[in-house]
Amino acid sequence: MDKKLIYVDANLFISAAIDKNKVGDNARVIIENIEKGKFGAVTSALTIDEVLWVVTRLKEKELRLKRQVLFFR
Repeated sequence: MDKKLIYVDANLFISAAIDKNKVGDNARVIIENIEKGKFGAVTSALTIDEVLWVVTRLKEKELRLKRQVLFFR
């Protein structure tokens, strides 16, 4: 029997990286199953670009907030 092949959208990567709740847990399990070879997966360069853009924006926001806290101490 052939392995099932899924398309991995940016939401899976983003949820796995930043979501601390059930959604993030489920995303991490899916990625682990892909890594273990339980099923195959494909994505696109556009998806990777979207993930990097979202994570960069979130990190920039986090850094701005930390700077504000330090400034107003």
